[in-house]
Amino acid sequence: MGLIDGTHIPILPPSDGYRDFINRKGWPSYVLQAVVDDRCCFWNISCRMPGSAHDANVLSQSDLYKRAHLLPQYVRTIEGQDIPLFLIGDPAYPLLSWLMKGYKNSHAYLQNRSLSILTSVLPEWELRTPMEC
Repeated sequence: MGLIDGTHIPILPPSDGYRDFINRKGWPSYVLQAVVDDRCCFWNISCRMPGSAHDANVLSQSDLYKRAHLLPQYVRTIEGQDIPLFLIGDPAYPLLSWLMKGYKNSHAYLQNRSLSILTSVLPEWELRTPMEC
């Protein structure tokens, strides 16, 4: 079905409850949670939780979670096995019948984590430079 993830939208926080809006990176934000399908079309967006909220809490407070029973119940047969379609999220999300997540200490997770750290440090032009082997 698709992918789910969150990002932080910078804000000027209210003076009352300021700390609730400070995210793990140290600046005030709202958490934007989005779901995209296999065609990269957005079909669910939620942006109402303060920056300090954990991804699992953002999900549990979203309309997506409250209406999960309305998600399409498609099944695709792959190599003779009926596989229900589901969302894929990172390890911060809960494991649900309609939401799969990665293992936090898996090699792929650590590799992706390293890549995201690398891309946040390197200038964009270095990431586009072809490498020869």
